[in-house]
Amino acid sequence: MHFKLPSLLPVAVVVAGSRLCYAALYQQLSDLPDIEFDFIVAGGGTAGAVLANRLSEVSRFQVLLIEAGPLDRGVLNIEVPYFALRLMGSPYDWNYTTVPQPGLNGRTLPYPRGRVLGGSSSVNLMFYTRGSASDYDRWAEVTGDPGWSWRRILPYFFKNERWVAPADGHNTTGQFDPTVHGRDGMTMVSLPSYNQTATDGRTIEATKQLGQEFKFNLDMNSGNPLGVDSDRVQLKAKKEVILSAGTIGSCHILLNSGIGNSTELSALGIKPLVNLPSVGKNLTDHPLASVAWRVSSNETFDVLNNSPELQAQALEQWLQNKTGPMTTPGINQVFWLRIPNDSPLWNVYPDPAPGRRSPHIELAMTNSAGFSGLVGHFVTVGMALPYPLSRGSLTLTSSNPLTPPLIDPNFSSSPFDVRAMLVAIRSTQKFLSAPAWKGYVLEHAWPFTEEIITQEGEEGDEAILAILRNVTSTSQHPVGTLAMSAKDAGYGVVDPYLRVKGVVGLRVVDASVMPYIPAAHTQAPVYAIAERAADLIKAAWGS
Repeated sequence: MHFKLPSLLPVAVVVAGSRLCYAALYQQLSDLPDIEFDFIVAGGGTAGAVLANRLSEVSRFQVLLIEAGPLDRGVLNIEVPYFALRLMGSPYDWNYTTVPQPGLNGRTLPYPRGRVLGGSSSVNLMFYTRGSASDYDRWAEVTGDPGWSWRRILPYFFKNERWVAPADGHNTTGQFDPTVHGRDGMTMVSLPSYNQTATDGRTIEATKQLGQEFKFNLDMNSGNPLGVDSDRVQLKAKKEVILSAGTIGSCHILLNSGIGNSTELSALGIKPLVNLPSVGKNLTDHPLASVAWRVSSNETFDVLNNSPELQAQALEQWLQNKTGPMTTPGINQVFWLRIPNDSPLWNVYPDPAPGRRSPHIELAMTNSAGFSGLVGHFVTVGMALPYPLSRGSLTLTSSNPLTPPLIDPNFSSSPFDVRAMLVAIRSTQKFLSAPAWKGYVLEHAWPFTEEIITQEGEEGDEAILAILRNVTSTSQHPVGTLAMSAKDAGYGVVDPYLRVKGVVGLRVVDASVMPYIPAAHTQAPVYAIAERAADLIKAAWGS
């Protein structure tokens, strides 16, 4: 079977028997010494890199990892956490955009995805969140495979993770639960090392003052997160081809290769090979909006953000000893909240969460103006929905594999998502009204007026929702376009072993296989998927 890759693949990494220390890096496919490999992993991102590494542990396996983007080495905007937002729209971004979103007043949104070795893990904000235990139990239920349950997937998180001390070396006793973290993996995980003096202490104090709704959670990665915390070189795989090009890329490749809805493919002049109507039909993403308040202190990240001189000093500190404000993108606390059981929302909408320990709202706080572009001193709270009911799609407009796909997250198409975001705003207001913030938080600054955000009743709600449609965007967590399902299910794209249904020798290993989006920034769950996939593939080939 031939696969139409959507772009040139100038970076190729050959890994064969890493225990024998044999690996080679090539910049062009034409430089490869061979065209046949046991396994070809298409996509050198979060999943592909892990998978190629694990498969290469078997010395007799010849593994080829191919990546469309350049190397990540020596790129300061990738290496320095503070510079992460500079990567949007850069040469290291695929620079996708969505189709116009009816639920967001017809706006077309940038849709960043990493085009570099490391994929989107090289261009994101470095959140390590696993999600709720119920997320994985729901995967197990829908696929009929208990291997995807929280109890069975947790060892793969441990296998992948290597907990390390924060950059400043401070004592982390009482700041995390060491029993729920791994020590021997390849992915280094730690705590923030730069203290946001004006907000960190107030945040923890406010959790004490407000009680149960905003209760402190020592470690959100325990399973209970609630609380704060190409050249057309033809390559041949003797055993399997593994797509790890991401939720957008892997789906794009399958559709261009004739795997998808046969009627839709034929209409574009693509010869259908396997009729799988579910390809591209379950796109899910976390909608994101933010709200900013003006504060009385000048000890905010805004000082650094607006001063090239201070940024130069901070960068020099980072280059010297990897400490200081450049070690963080500016977010130290995350809140995971549930909408109360007696909320009138539940009289109208089903609960999208998989269990009572799974959150409906995520809040992330930064002591800066965030995305507002305002000048001054601020605290901003980003708000996301862990379990949106809106579902979108990825489709083609052409048989040309170089033509970008149509990406439609379909944000705010579900009325539940709209109303849940309103609850998130009201929860943020409540949190910042705690006594700990008195004298610090002055007034609302963006995107609402003080009059609108303090207005009560249905009229006030509608005014807020009208503005939300102009500012809601993506959390950059797309999943689900090639979703898992049970082997005998009449829907879905891959089986519980991640094999593409109706195809021999082809698997998908990345976020596209998630049948439901987890309450997590998706990098950590993808690591676990890749670790388990490596074991599944090794077992299938007698290793």
